[in-house]
Amino acid sequence: MTEEIPIWRQAIKDEQHPMHRAAWLLFSKNPNLQYIDKTLSEQKAQVTEFMYQILDSEDLYTTSSLGGGNAPINSIDLLGQWEVLEAIPRLIAILETDDPDAIVDGKAASALGKMGTAVFEPMMAFDARTEHKYQDGVAGILADACKDDPRAYDYVLKLFEEKKEEYQVAYMAENLLVCDPQQAIPYLEAWMRKRKLSRDLKKRLENYIATAKKDYFP
Repeated sequence: MTEEIPIWRQAIKDEQHPMHRAAWLLFSKNPNLQYIDKTLSEQKAQVTEFMYQILDSEDLYTTSSLGGGNAPINSIDLLGQWEVLEAIPRLIAILETDDPDAIVDGKAASALGKMGTAVFEPMMAFDARTEHKYQDGVAGILADACKDDPRAYDYVLKLFEEKKEEYQVAYMAENLLVCDPQQAIPYLEAWMRKRKLSRDLKKRLENYIATAKKDYFP
């Protein structure tokens, strides 16, 4: 029985294939995302399905694979750029690979952070399913995606109040300020006045707050 050739391999080889240009761009080593977006936007629906097939091909994730592992990474970037909400389950599935240091995990988190409030319920389900193992990452995604959403702010606030290590406190404070600076600025200023903080943490939080004020109240 002849083994079926994957569509992405067909597309690369066949210049007449409708996904030929998409394949070469998505498998490239140093892509220009803005150029890819502009070039492929008219084929968005077809290209999206093509990218799903790339993401579902496990052998494309290794550096020894065709494209050196870049095809899934570039596909994730473009799904985020296009804010493809239907891709949310696939992107969350990538986060469950138990390899938080993998490049694709960071890319998936960044893409999810561009999807808006549609990620909130799926991320809450992910958080519960993984028994809060990745809650710091969830907080970062919600802060980026769900700005001014009280549900996201409350989630990040709860984590902030639980943190003890300085680097964790600083990270959650930054997420609070990203999520809702109007609430976070006075809250953190009051919180700082009530606690004895190390010089480093105090300076870091003051810088975060100053930056948030500048961005939110230009």
